[in-house]
Amino acid sequence: MEIQGKVANYHAMKKRLGIVADVKLADMANGEGVRTTVFVSGCLFNCYNCFNQKLKAFNYGKDNADSIKKGQHVDAEFPRYYDQELEDKVIKSLKPNYISGITLLGGEPFMNTNITVPLCERIRKEYGSSKTIWSWTGYEWEELMQMIQLDFPLSKQQNKLVHLIDVLVDGRYVDSIRQEDLKNNPQGINFRGSTNQRIIKVPQSLAQHQIIERADLYEDEKIVARDRDFKKIKR
Repeated sequence: MEIQGKVANYHAMKKRLGIVADVKLADMANGEGVRTTVFVSGCLFNCYNCFNQKLKAFNYGKDNADSIKKGQHVDAEFPRYYDQELEDKVIKSLKPNYISGITLLGGEPFMNTNITVPLCERIRKEYGSSKTIWSWTGYEWEELMQMIQLDFPLSKQQNKLVHLIDVLVDGRYVDSIRQEDLKNNPQGINFRGSTNQRIIKVPQSLAQHQIIERADLYEDEKIVARDRDFKKIKR
């Protein structure tokens, strides 16, 4: 795992450009309550039928981002590079009392820590624990706990990020499992693409050194057997 982890981290750091693909305000689909959702560009997980296929590329939106950086007229506000102006806008969007917090999506938030760490640090500085931070990741919790132990720059940033967030939705999206999910749960499933993914209480899990799930969010769902080796399932 250590060698594979370092290779993945090396490639992520080499490829990432600090591009925010999109920001959705007053989003009610990605986490509890009304939220601001930030989508980053770039992911090395190659999940079959990923919901955000185009955001796998670390250079997604580079032309538009370059034009904005040069002060040229563009029709679209996003994608754009993460900068102070964008950070200030996101922070301001969280100010109303009815906004529950922020959600990090992509792309892979844990491979774009040059965006997600400074943003989350600013949120904690400005709002403390009054705003919740949710993040999705293709890493499984167990993998992430190993990754943050590595002596590598990105691993250290990932360690910072995991200690800043409240709720983590972990694991690869598995399309074949989703097809089963749709049959078993015609009403849909909460906040996951496929039910191999878990909704994890991060501070509690870190403190107790075991996964503590938000089981209340899917107690009425039929979930596929968790003892499968999901890595061997075709994605």
